[in-house]
Amino acid sequence: MGGTEHLTTTRYGATLVLTLNRPESKNAFSVPMLVGLHDAWLEADADDTVRTVVLTGAGGAFCAGMDLKALAAGGFGGADDHYRARLKADPSCTGRPCCGTTARASR
Repeated sequence: MGGTEHLTTTRYGATLVLTLNRPESKNAFSVPMLVGLHDAWLEADADDTVRTVVLTGAGGAFCAGMDLKALAAGGFGGADDHYRARLKADPSCTGRPCCGTTARASR
């Protein structure tokens, strides 16, 4: 399982732990975090050995929501160009809830 600079993924047996990893901003959403969450949900859904996904935040806070400071400053800056290209190339990154899953019966 992958991750980004703002999202870590750790596997413990049948459990996948996704950690929002921007404690300096109370884990406010960034473009790399959004793309990382999208990829992680797709990977978990495609892997029959993943039975549980835990979404958590680093540094004592879960998530402050969207990074409004970055948006007010005109976006997320050039560091996110790679991830912005992913969002444009794959509309499903923003077309579906990134933090929701469809419950499935046992496989």
